[in-house]
Amino acid sequence: MVSYYVIPGLKVRPKKLKKLYNHEYIIDIVCKHFQCSREELFMKSRLGYVVFQRHICQYLLMCYSPLGCKAIGIFFGQDHTTVLHAERTIKKELNHKFDNEYKIHIEELINKIKYES
Repeated sequence: MVSYYVIPGLKVRPKKLKKLYNHEYIIDIVCKHFQCSREELFMKSRLGYVVFQRHICQYLLMCYSPLGCKAIGIFFGQDHTTVLHAERTIKKELNHKFDNEYKIHIEELINKIKYES
């Protein structure tokens, strides 16, 4: 895996009014929540449950870590536009009135991130 500190010229996105968390901490919380390994989260599989977990992880990294979409993309071995797609997909799913699966997982993970640190 690539650390964003090692990549020269990679900018860290500034956040305002939010406490920022370490990206490794967020990834560990997501892996524990979904009971998956880091390798499973970072593999190139397009299976539905893997994509679901990866999208949620990338969304949380965009919201609660200082990493930008380019750094997250490099970290996951993807393009930055793939990370933007994941963020848009999660936001769109959170706005659905009938699908509560995303909301439940996101709320549980946010609570774990904020209160287990």
